[in-house]
Amino acid sequence: MGRDRSKSLVKRIASDIPSFNDGKLDLGSISSLAPPSVSSSRPRSKSVDDVKLKNNQNNEKNKIGTAERRDHVLYPFSSAEYNQLWSGYIDTYTYNSILTNEDIENIGQLPIDSALNFQHNCQLNSEAIEDLIRDTDAILAVLDRLVDQYNKVDRDTSDFAKQSQRLLEEQKRAEETSSEISEALSVFEASEWITKVLSSPGINLVKKRSFKEAMAKLDSCIEFVDTHPNYKDIDTYRARFRQCMTRALTLIRNYLIEDIKSTAALSESTKTETSSMEVTVYSDFKNHANRHNGEFYSFHNLIVEIEKRYKTHPEYEGLLSDVSSQYFRVRSNLVASYINQNVETLSKKYTGEKDLVQLCQNNISFFKRVIEREHGLFCQYFSGSASSPVAHHYEGQLYEWYKDLLEPLYDTLRDRIIRAVSISELCSLMTLLQKYYEFEDPEGSMGGSVVGSVVGSTVGSISSDVPIDYGQLFEPIVADVQSRLIFRVQRFVDDNIINYKPRPKDLQIGSTKVNVTHQDDEVNLFPQMYLPVGKALTVLSSIYDLINSAVFDDLAHYIVHSCIQILQTSGYKLAESHLGSLDAKLYYLKNLMLVQHQLNNFDIQHVRTETALDFTSGLSEILNQVRHGDFMVNYTKSGGFIELARRSAPRVVNNMIDAKYEIDSELNNAVQDFIGQCVKQISKPILAQDAVKTPLKATSDFRDLLLTEIPRYYRDIQLSFSDSNVTKYLMENMESVLLTTYTEYYHRLEQIVTSADLDASASDKLRSDMTEVMEPDTLVGFLTDLVANLYDKESESGQVDEKLLEQIENDLNIEEGNE
Repeated sequence: MGRDRSKSLVKRIASDIPSFNDGKLDLGSISSLAPPSVSSSRPRSKSVDDVKLKNNQNNEKNKIGTAERRDHVLYPFSSAEYNQLWSGYIDTYTYNSILTNEDIENIGQLPIDSALNFQHNCQLNSEAIEDLIRDTDAILAVLDRLVDQYNKVDRDTSDFAKQSQRLLEEQKRAEETSSEISEALSVFEASEWITKVLSSPGINLVKKRSFKEAMAKLDSCIEFVDTHPNYKDIDTYRARFRQCMTRALTLIRNYLIEDIKSTAALSESTKTETSSMEVTVYSDFKNHANRHNGEFYSFHNLIVEIEKRYKTHPEYEGLLSDVSSQYFRVRSNLVASYINQNVETLSKKYTGEKDLVQLCQNNISFFKRVIEREHGLFCQYFSGSASSPVAHHYEGQLYEWYKDLLEPLYDTLRDRIIRAVSISELCSLMTLLQKYYEFEDPEGSMGGSVVGSVVGSTVGSISSDVPIDYGQLFEPIVADVQSRLIFRVQRFVDDNIINYKPRPKDLQIGSTKVNVTHQDDEVNLFPQMYLPVGKALTVLSSIYDLINSAVFDDLAHYIVHSCIQILQTSGYKLAESHLGSLDAKLYYLKNLMLVQHQLNNFDIQHVRTETALDFTSGLSEILNQVRHGDFMVNYTKSGGFIELARRSAPRVVNNMIDAKYEIDSELNNAVQDFIGQCVKQISKPILAQDAVKTPLKATSDFRDLLLTEIPRYYRDIQLSFSDSNVTKYLMENMESVLLTTYTEYYHRLEQIVTSADLDASASDKLRSDMTEVMEPDTLVGFLTDLVANLYDKESESGQVDEKLLEQIENDLNIEEGNE
């Protein structure tokens, strides 16, 4: 060991060494076997071996004391096991567990001054710390007393603040109550003063300052009584204030009416019949509108006083209506002579039928200028912005007044429109009116007319910045033009289409060189068609988008039906008499296809419903019952004569007429008719009665006709239709019908061969001929090659036979000259 180690260390080491009783180690409990905590590691000394030797020497003694150690924790281990356990336990210590005498002597010689000094210093520090703790405890005790005193002061201050806050709130409530009482008293006391002010005589009272103050006070008083409905006798004061407000607004109304009258009188005195009349009609009113700007009693400010109260109390609408009506009356009187003078001048200038559009355009331009100036002047007087709360009130009156101003225009144009005959003039007039007009849903219109509106107009707002709804103003003119146009179209169809007298020159097949025109100098847009049909489609195209869609759809149904009817009668008959049956069918088919093509360009959505009385259905039912013998039985069971009368009464039948469906159906029938005639002409040999007896001759003739007729039919179809798809469609259908017809003939031959009606020789001959008859599959390839060859020739030539066209035209001209 080191020499500087003190004796206290010896004591600590000695305390860690297990004690022995009678030279033996007493482990005590199991917990004493745990190895001790060692702060430093040292090599083991030989004293451990000495201990083991000593233990071996004492084995006998241990055996003797076995009975005495039965309670020991190592019982009943053997001596070897006992020694082994002790050795393991002792080996856990890192230092000599038993000091030798030499070590004890060396330890005793070490100096202990440092340890004693350290102990002394520790005692001094401990005493100083204890003094510091005592001082800290004293300070903490003082702080505890201060905290208690502070908490007491805080509680007292909080109680005082709460009491003060309650007093302040009570004072505030008292002041508010006092203020409310003063305010209420001032409101009720103001009733007499307001009544006295409004009782002053004369309408010039509105110019006084007291009137303005009375109006402001009235607003506050009415607001007060409306927000305090629980006050005693509040209804009485509310009625009194309402009466005062009505009296004040009535004074404003009377003043404004007199102001308008005086301004109108001034303008009448300065109005002349010269060109400056347009200026004098507006100058006085413009100056009057700008008079007293910024003053309470200016016209605009006074009318606003009524307007802003009308928003919450509609009962003041009558006062506004009185003022605006007076304004409209005086303005109508001022501009009436000015309008009549210009209308009369324009009417004298444009007197011809072709001047209708120019007359309408000039009149509309003049009236637009008048309406716009009146609109701007009105907005200066009554509504300075589009956000005016009474804009919807003014709008109805304003547009009704505009229509009154336009009455001369309505009368003048109506007189000229009802005498107009030219459809083109009426269409041009409708095109002119469309600039101010926009078609809407016809279900919302009245009497089938169209309601119009200008794009961008704002309903319910009156302002000089908002466009004027000219569609609403020009609606009567549009209705007149549409009615006259519809009438003229119907009359035109009846006179020039249904009752048309055909001429040979009307047959224009595949040529557009001749420009055929209407009898009324209207251009025919479809010269390649039968003339009345082309004229009808020209009229229909001219009125498209110019009239109400439902009316147009109805006219389209009527005109298409008339076109089909005239094509079936005069058109087809004319073509048949001059061109032959087959070419007539092609001509009829071509016109139907052109009608269908043009009709597809129209957006027809409405289906016409035609109502008629059926007088035959009831009688037919009764006659059928008589034939079957059920009449008397049903007559007695169902009510006798009354039931008989009911069944025989005419019935109302609603027929739906759809132009597109009708033209499609008729076109399908025309295609079938044309192909049927072609097939019948080619199939004559196999359709004859004796065709089954001589099948070789019949099929040979049939094949020869195929070679000659199909190219001719193909050429005729090409000359009639410029669309190759139509040619292919007709040729393919013709091939299909020809194949079907021949297949039926071939199956009929097969049935005859297998039947038992023929004798042996005839059956053998027919069976022998059948081996040489062309089969249906062979015919399919034959027709395909034949038609394909025609298509190839067409692609090589790239044009139709012009010589044939010229020959047809020459024939038509010769026939026309003979007539």
